[in-house]
Parts: sequence; C-alpha cells; structure tokens
Amino acid sequence: MDSDNDSDHVLLDPVIPEVVSTNEQMHVPIDSLIMALKNKAVLSAISNALATVLMPQIHEEIKATVQHLGMKVKVLEHKVSEKEREIDILKEKVDELEQYSRREAIRISGIEERDGESTDELVVKVGKLVGVDIQASDINRSHRVGHPSNYKDEPRPIIVRFRGYYTKKSFVKGRGRLKQIATKVKLTTSQRTNKSSDNNDTTNHNDDFDLESVPLEMRRNPVYINDDLTQKRSKLAAIARRPFKEGKIQGTWVADGIIFVKKIDGNTTLVTKQHEMDLLLGSLSLKYVIRANDEETTVKQV
Repeated sequence: MDSDNDSDHVLLDPVIPEVVSTNEQMHVPIDSLIMALKNKAVLSAISNALATVLMPQIHEEIKATVQHLGMKVKVLEHKVSEKEREIDILKEKVDELEQYSRREAIRISGIEERDGESTDELVVKVGKLVGVDIQASDINRSHRVGHPSNYKDEPRPIIVRFRGYYTKKSFVKGRGRLKQIATKVKLTTSQRTNKSSDNNDTTNHNDDFDLESVPLEMRRNPVYINDDLTQKRSKLAAIARRPFKEGKIQGTWVADGIIFVKKIDGNTTLVTKQHEMDLLLGSLSLKYVIRANDEETTVKQV
C-alpha cells in the first residue's frame, strides 16, 4: 500500500503545486472545489456550458467534412460514369469486330443429325437446294454447335465458315427457296400418305416436284439459313421478332449482322446496338424483358 501511495505522490507532485497556486489566486479552498466537482448538478452545468461553446464549432467542422466528402463522392461518381461509358463503347467495338469476323459464316438449322455424318457434305447438299454450286474445298470449316442435351426435340444447327464472302452471300440470297421446298415436301409427303390409304385417289397436285432431289436429312424439318450472329446481336434479333409476331411492325430481317426493322409506316430502322433497339421500342411504346442463355433467348413483354 505504501508503494502505491508513493507512486500516486510521484504522479501528483508536479500537479499539486500548480493547482494549489491557482486555487490560492482564486481564493477558493481546494477541498470545496473537489466537493463541487463531485456534485452532479455542477458537472451537468459545466457539461452544458462546454456544449454551448463547443457544439457549434464541432457541428461546423462535421458539416464542412461532410460537404468535402460529398464533393469527393460526386467526383468519383462522375469518373465511374465516364469509365462505364468507355467500357460500353469498347464492348460495342468488340461486338463490331466479332461480327465482322463472322461475315463469311452462316448457321444452318433443321438438318437431321446422323452418326458418322459429314457436315461439309451436308452444306454442299444445301447449296444445291438454294442454287449455289460449291465444293467441299469452298468451305473453311463446318460443325454442329451446342450440346446435344440442349437440343432434345430438334437437331443442332450447323455453323459454316466459307473461304469467301460471296459464297456466303449466295447462300443467304438463295435461302428463300428453302421455304418453298419445305412446303412442297410437306405437300408431297401428305399426298403419298393419302394415296397409300386410298388407292382410288390418283391425283397429284405437285407433279413438277421431285421429292428424291431433297436429301433425306432435310425432309423431316424445314431448313433455315441465317447469319452467324454474335450473342449480343442474336438477342437483338430475337427482340425484333417479337413485335413482328404481335403485328406491330411490318417485318424484320438480318443482313451482314445488321438487324433491319420495317415499321408500320414503311420506314426501315437499322439496329446493331442495344440503345438503338431501346429507341425503336420506345417509338413503338413497347418494353421487353430478355431471358437468355447460350442456346436460347426468350423475350417477354412487360
């Protein structure tokens, strides 16, 4: 206990003379001062007095700090906004370059899959149907795309990259024939089915069409030829088809990666970017939500 008291004396020794001196100058007994400080009312009064003096200053300092931080936040938000815009521009440029790299490619859908098939040979057969005479050597590469599990009810499409742009252009130009062929195949097949069930019916409304000219792999489903689009433009094309199905535009089609939309008034709008599609939908008072994955894009109106 003595050592503790000695320690306290050591700590207080430099302070006591100053306090005593100040107390003597104020002519206030130090015991009375200590007793006053133990009084809650006195402490409350001192606290209120200090708050009255210090709080406005503290408030101003806090206010100035908040304003300063607020300005910093605005500057940072502006910088983030600029960076986001730069990123959007870069994404658009990347999409343009990617789409340009696909200018010699198409996707062919509807051809039945068979074990040991040669997609190059299938492409050559499609060429004959659309009036384009090509050899396998005109094809840079072809293969099925997508996982079989994602195409349980339909064959996987074939992606084809030709060695020349004009070969691809010829395929796209002649794809309208495929729709006519699909109609004739359906009609001829139906007639043959009817003949087999009714031997007295010898009528043939499709005498000029040779079903045997259509490869077996292309008889079951309609065959379609489309541009090989980037994922982004594929979504835009899917969005454009929705108002067409609803009768709110005259038509939509894709050429060289550009989505064309013909409105009811006859004007045609070109779309390659999301904001262009947003403007188009806005002019039609439409809004859609998109749900997409690698294999399918679903568009619903909201």
